Amino acid sequence: MAHTYFDQALRAARQLRDPAAEGVALLRKSFVALYGERDPRAGLETDHASSRGHNRGEPRPDRPWPSCMRPRHNAMLGQLRECEQALSRAQARFDQITDNDTAIDLHSPAQFGRLAGSCYLFLNDARRAQLIL
Repeated sequence: MAHTYFDQALRAARQLRDPAAEGVALLRKSFVALYGERDPRAGLETDHASSRGHNRGEPRPDRPWPSCMRPRHNAMLGQLRECEQALSRAQARFDQITDNDTAIDLHSPAQFGRLAGSCYLFLNDARRAQLIL
């Protein structure tokens, strides 16, 4: 049911050519896959779609927030190396956020630390998570 609503939101955002709204809808779909359905593989597919332009395949630097889910998906799958690589990419994208970004209200300075800490908790490395959090 949630996917149906987020698919409607995606269609509306694409029709309005609103990349911020599209990114948020994809992020929420990723949340449903990861936390609601406990399906990190499906979440990875949604995350991949969120980081690409609609039907064009170009990177979307205006959407750093959906890419923050990829490390969590990798962590839930027990993929340490992939998780750390995704964390590095997410940090680079968060570093590019400016006050002029369309989705600045979705960002907080503590966001990356929370992301990394939660990943290490999923990877059963509480000591490392505690150092970050």
